[in-house]
Amino acid sequence: MCSSAYIEQNQIAEIKSRVLTFNRDNSVRERLVYDAGVADDEPTTFAVRQGSPDGNIL
Repeated sequence: MCSSAYIEQNQIAEIKSRVLTFNRDNSVRERLVYDAGVADDEPTTFAVRQGSPDGNIL
């Protein structure tokens, strides 16, 4: 399952996409958060990390 949305570049830092990957038995294997950011006169940054949007490792 997936979802997409068109947003303004300055809104990208507000979005904290979450991705769950599953094992064959439907148990959660990984919890991932996609982080993006925009700074003045800088390129857009992007990182994928484990855990939750608030920084906790679940």
